[in-house]
Amino acid sequence: MGRCLGTAGVRVAASLALAAAIACAAGAGPANGGEPGAGLVEQLRQSGAAVTSLGRRGAMDGWWVEPSAGEAYALYVDPTGHAVLGTLYAPDGSGVTGVQLEDMRVGRAGAGTVAPAFPPSARLAGRTAAAGPEAGAVSLAVSSPAALFEAGAVAEGFELGETGPEVVTFADPACGPSRAAVAMLAKRAVNGELRLKVVPVGMLGERSRRLAEAVVASENGALAWFSGDRDRAPAAASGRARAAVELNGRLFLRSGSQFVPWSLLRRDEGAVSAAVGLDVEAWFEAPR
Repeated sequence: MGRCLGTAGVRVAASLALAAAIACAAGAGPANGGEPGAGLVEQLRQSGAAVTSLGRRGAMDGWWVEPSAGEAYALYVDPTGHAVLGTLYAPDGSGVTGVQLEDMRVGRAGAGTVAPAFPPSARLAGRTAAAGPEAGAVSLAVSSPAALFEAGAVAEGFELGETGPEVVTFADPACGPSRAAVAMLAKRAVNGELRLKVVPVGMLGERSRRLAEAVVASENGALAWFSGDRDRAPAAASGRARAAVELNGRLFLRSGSQFVPWSLLRRDEGAVSAAVGLDVEAWFEAPR
């Protein structure tokens, strides 16, 4: 399940539970002869959470924490025992957490374990309305930015601009940072600085999904995006719009990112860059 970058409601309960566990485990780090984070992991398990090792990347030991109530999250512990929640990225900018989650999912499937690496709401059908029962499925394996750019460019959404480098943005209409990023990129597109493709996703719950469906179902997606009444629950959309938003969501999950908005820039020479949130602004800053 994706999350809206920078909003106050991002895993508040999970963060509080983690803070409590860290306080309880403060004396159980490497200084006492244990493995880094061993006391923290034990405290989380005692609180009722299922904790699965994601392995080590660089100096960070990764854990997938599934609380008894609330949203699952990735937790990383460094050699000193300090811990942080969130997505881990490799030095080349590729998402490590998504790869680790997919490896865990494959391992669970091989062991006959039914618990998924992604929450049920994130395991979307990914089929178009006209497709057969086995058509249109999209793998949750993390894809390269270049591959996701190509897929996003032909996904359901709306386009603005006719000249300049191409940008594909996976954005949730119920997410403030998504709306801010789309507004900034749309202004540049209208000014002839770039060609923008917005791929609406509904990663923040039922209302979020319905808002995304309303944009996809509209004859003028841009108008629906910017003028939609987000305080009113949208009407149920057609099967085609629902399938399109589900497919868009599966494409987003293949990014390995846990946050929306997530954007891709392809310059004229073909190089593709990825950015989260309003980090897209750095693409257009003049070199110093």
